[in-house]
Amino acid sequence: MKQKILLCSDLDRTLLPNGHQAESPQARLRLQRLAQRPGIILAYVSGRHKALIQSAIREYDLPLPDFAIGDVGTTIYQITDNQWHPWEDWSKEISQDWQGINQAGLAKLFADITPLRLQEPEKQNRYKLSYYAPPELDWENLIPQLAQRLQAQGIQASFIWSVDETAQIGLLDILPKRANKLHAIRFLMERQHFDKSHTVFAGDSGNDLEVLASGLQAILVRNAQEEVRQEALRRLPPEHSQQLYLARGGFMGLNGYYSAGVLEGLAHFFPETRAWMETGREESAEEETAQSCAIYRSCKKNDSYLYVESQDDFSRVPGKLLEMLGKLEFVMRLELRPEISLAQANIREVMQMLREKGYFLQLSSREYRRS
Repeated sequence: MKQKILLCSDLDRTLLPNGHQAESPQARLRLQRLAQRPGIILAYVSGRHKALIQSAIREYDLPLPDFAIGDVGTTIYQITDNQWHPWEDWSKEISQDWQGINQAGLAKLFADITPLRLQEPEKQNRYKLSYYAPPELDWENLIPQLAQRLQAQGIQASFIWSVDETAQIGLLDILPKRANKLHAIRFLMERQHFDKSHTVFAGDSGNDLEVLASGLQAILVRNAQEEVRQEALRRLPPEHSQQLYLARGGFMGLNGYYSAGVLEGLAHFFPETRAWMETGREESAEEETAQSCAIYRSCKKNDSYLYVESQDDFSRVPGKLLEMLGKLEFVMRLELRPEISLAQANIREVMQMLREKGYFLQLSSREYRRS
C-alpha cells in the first residue's frame, strides 16, 4: 500500500483568503477535491483556538481535517466522525516546561510592561499567554528581557512574534518551550508514523518561520510578506535549500495566493497529486458512468437520508454515524447518472462520495458530513 501524505497547513492568509490579495476562484474547490482523496491526511496548524478553527471551516467551506493543531501549537485534536478529541499526551509533553505555573501566573511577571496588552480570555489557555502589541514594537530587544524573568523562575518558554497585516497589530505568544508548531507537527508525525519524505507544511507569516526553515518539506504561499520570505531564506540551512518551495503562481492557471499556493507547492513535492486536483478525461469518463445505490431514511434524525452502494451493506459506514442515525428504513434503489437531479443534493457529489467513501449522508439542512 502506498504511503499517505500528511499535509499540514496554517489557516489565516494561508488557506483562508483573508488578506489583501485576491483569491483564485477555483483554488478552494480543488483543495476540497484533494482532501477527499484517501491518500491525503489533512492537518490544520493554527494560532486559532478550537472554536475559531471550526468557525473558519464553516465560513470558508474548508474540508474537515483529520487533525487540528491549535493555539499556536499548544493543543492537538484528532477529528473523527466530526468529533474533536484532544490529545492529552501532548498536554503532558509540554506541561513540564512551565513548572506548574499557568498563563495567569506568568502574566503577573509582565504586568509592568506597558506596550503589551493581554488578548481576550478565549485566546488564552493553560499553556498559552498571548498579547497584543504595536506592530512597530522593538521585539528583538524586548523578548530577551521577558525570557530573563521567566528563567529566573526556572520556566522554559518560547516566544512567537508576528504582525497581523490586515489588522495592523502585533501578536506575541508565550508558550512552553516544547509547545510550538514544529514540535507539534513532529509529535503528530511520530504518533501517526509519517516520515519527512511524506510530510509537507504550508504557511505565510512570521510564526511559521521555525517550521519553514526546519528542513521539513515546506511551502511559503505567494501572498507572504517580503520580509517573511527573506527571513525564511536567511534561516534556511544550505543543506535544506531544496526543502522550501516559494509559490509564484501560474500553476494550473492559479495565482499562487492562499490555497492556490498550497496546491502549487504540494504538486512540486508530490507531482502525483496534480491529477487529484483536476478533472481529467479519465475522471470525467468515470463520473459519466451510471452508479446504483440504495437509499435509507433515518427514523431518529428527521429528513436525513443515507445513500450506500448496495442494499443492506453498511460495511463502509462509520459506526458512530450509524448510531447517530438510529434505525434505518429502506426507501428505494436508484440508478444515479450525472444528467439526473436530486432535490436535496448535488448528483455528482453523491456519486463521488459513494465511489470514494462508500456512503453519502443527506441532512435536512442541505449540509452533509464527510468522515
